[in-house]
Amino acid sequence: MPTEFLNEQTSRSLELDSLRDLLTSLAHSSMGAEKCLRIKPEKDITSARLRQQETTEMLSLLDLPSPFPTLRFQDLQPVIKQAQKGAILEARELGEISRVIALLNSVRKYLGAQEPQVTTLLTIIDGMDNLSSVGMSIDRCINEEGEILDSASIALHKAIKEAKSLKQHMRKRLEAMIVSEKYCDILQEPYFEIRESRYVLPVKVERQHSLPGIVHDASASGATVFMEPRELIELNNQIKVADLQVTREINRILLELSALVGLHAKVFQGYLEVLSYLDSIVAKARLSKLMKGHPVEITSHGCIHIYQARHPLLFLAKQDVVPNDLFLEENDRVLVISGPNTGGKTVILKLLGLFAFMLQTGLHLSCAEGSRMGFFTHIFADIGDAQDLRKDLSSFSAHMVNLVKLFETVRSDPQMTHQQCLVLLDEVVSSTDPSEGAALAEALLMQMASLGLKVVVTTHYNALKVLALSTPGFVNASLEISMPSLVPTYRFIQGLPGGSSALDIAAGLGLDKQVLEHARTLLNQEDRKMEDLLAELQELHAQLNQELAKAREDRLIAEQAASEASSLAEKLRNSEREAMKTFKKRFREELVSARQEIQETLEQLHKNRTVDKAQKSLKRLSSLSKQVVNEQESSGREVPIETLNMGDCVEIASLETTGILLDSPSGQKRVRIRVGDSEISVATNLLQGKEKNKHSQEGASSSRRTKKKSLESESSPQTQSGSEFFTAMTIDVRGQTAEDALDHITAMLDQAALKQFKGIRIIHGHGTGKLKQVTREYVAQSPYILTYRSGSVSEGGDGVTMVELG
Repeated sequence: MPTEFLNEQTSRSLELDSLRDLLTSLAHSSMGAEKCLRIKPEKDITSARLRQQETTEMLSLLDLPSPFPTLRFQDLQPVIKQAQKGAILEARELGEISRVIALLNSVRKYLGAQEPQVTTLLTIIDGMDNLSSVGMSIDRCINEEGEILDSASIALHKAIKEAKSLKQHMRKRLEAMIVSEKYCDILQEPYFEIRESRYVLPVKVERQHSLPGIVHDASASGATVFMEPRELIELNNQIKVADLQVTREINRILLELSALVGLHAKVFQGYLEVLSYLDSIVAKARLSKLMKGHPVEITSHGCIHIYQARHPLLFLAKQDVVPNDLFLEENDRVLVISGPNTGGKTVILKLLGLFAFMLQTGLHLSCAEGSRMGFFTHIFADIGDAQDLRKDLSSFSAHMVNLVKLFETVRSDPQMTHQQCLVLLDEVVSSTDPSEGAALAEALLMQMASLGLKVVVTTHYNALKVLALSTPGFVNASLEISMPSLVPTYRFIQGLPGGSSALDIAAGLGLDKQVLEHARTLLNQEDRKMEDLLAELQELHAQLNQELAKAREDRLIAEQAASEASSLAEKLRNSEREAMKTFKKRFREELVSARQEIQETLEQLHKNRTVDKAQKSLKRLSSLSKQVVNEQESSGREVPIETLNMGDCVEIASLETTGILLDSPSGQKRVRIRVGDSEISVATNLLQGKEKNKHSQEGASSSRRTKKKSLESESSPQTQSGSEFFTAMTIDVRGQTAEDALDHITAMLDQAALKQFKGIRIIHGHGTGKLKQVTREYVAQSPYILTYRSGSVSEGGDGVTMVELG
């Protein structure tokens, strides 16, 4: 076995050609397809990670509303080499060169717009010279169809104009000739042609002597000769000269453009290389999308953690492939896979080998997100029948030759040890005596483990299953078979060996019962016990999987129910809040109506002095105010004290006020409470939780104390307003929302009017100024208030509004 990454046998065993062909079919350009066909793995983990990142970034671009530009372009390498040697390129070839330049500029612009999500792809085109000037020179002379434009040069435009004029004159003369009576009997048909770049007439062969001129051609039948009339020879000569002038000017332009391309040949070769490489990345991204692939973490320590793995070629052939989780830890050296024939063991081997190759080439793996896999610099696969009659090798001999070459290569290349080599062996040491084969297989696996190789083998040998159970670094696994139907499920079972079930499968296929019974009597008693035990283990494993799946399903149902209950509770809380807002709005409307009535009553009072009517309206207003305040006070529902945390609102029963928790009450006998600007310590059994908005709790506490005092008609000292003194009630709305503050001020005005106070002192503080603003806007419109002003220094300054009632 050579020391390169893969040998021919391994490539054939893993069906890498099929993968390459599939990838090639997804490229847009012939050069990109060639890169896909000859894709090779990277030799170091850094480069492999870089290749995978390129594919990941490109995949992210494919789903954008404006996807990555389609990389369809011609392989112009031979054309560039000709230009480099001084050859004149055709206009069509120059047009293709211009399109390639425009395509690379389009790619450069597109990737620049997607930065920084495509930093790896941007490095591919970084530092490339810009050939836009070359493309512009070509586009000035050649159109999109690959034809020279008349405007390519002044000389060309003049020459073409001259040639067209002469040809138009020629056509007019010919048209006059073919309709004249002079030529009616001479011409075979009334038309003219161009032969050997000369305008000619179709003349009857027997009448050719009747027309002086030159014969240029004859028809296939010989009945017609194509003659250039003597009178047209000079005009034809002039046309020939004009056409030659056009041709010379076109050749001069093509030579100039070809020389320009030849001058930048190396840069343009780089353009083709970059575009073809990007096209191969696009093919990788499209393949990832087809097989529902994902990038995986590439590790340097040889572990394999692949979730929901599916063989990519098998998955693309038929979508209902059973996904499997595959695990092999860093310290695991040998994975022994057992189980029935046709159960999928070989597919697992090929999948791991194919994944290792895909990882080195930047391809995504057909597995779930979160997977990771070790970086293997070498892969060796001995899968299938290696018999070669031409070399006189039996199946056993052929396998042994391959293994001998493996050991020779490993010993000669130290890099293959220490997690660098992945060895895949199908039915290790088969096609020989079972007892000797099992012994030899065990010795081979022990040797490979000691060399640090990562080995995955399939087997039917019970001895190897026992070895994996008892030897550190060895791990058992199996492919499940459904009992009692004996149908393979293709599910991979980690850590559990599997039975071959050969006799049971043969019975299911209809083999004679006598033969089966005889076979069972010949079967070694220990082997029979092992088979029965493995069958029971697999059946138990299947039952446990079913129960686990049911438990997961039940948990999901429970989580969904809990989520729905939480959502319903939140909806109820929102509904309650909306109902409270509606309730408060209705009472405010009633208060406005009542105040209007009071205002009208006051006006009548001044006229008629009907005190009874005024007192009646005042009492109604007071009743409504109390009802609103009570509703607001009761809007905070009681909650258990043990469920509260720091910052929550609580009511202190003994003080009939509220405060903010400064400690968590859970497990505490006493906690600190902030009441207004003060801090007190209170026993937790005297507290009651209130469900309030946190931003209004402190203000609510202060307002309750203030309201309680005001309702008891406690008055502040005599306050001077102008030259008068009046008794003022005080209300403190600091810390409240504007809405709550206005509700409390309204209620206080109602109480003050009822109790015939002369004024109110409203403490709103400075803060952001919002509360002061809404307070003064409100009192300015209130029908109760005659005047209002800022407090004096002794009254509290601008943080207080002094109100005089009417």
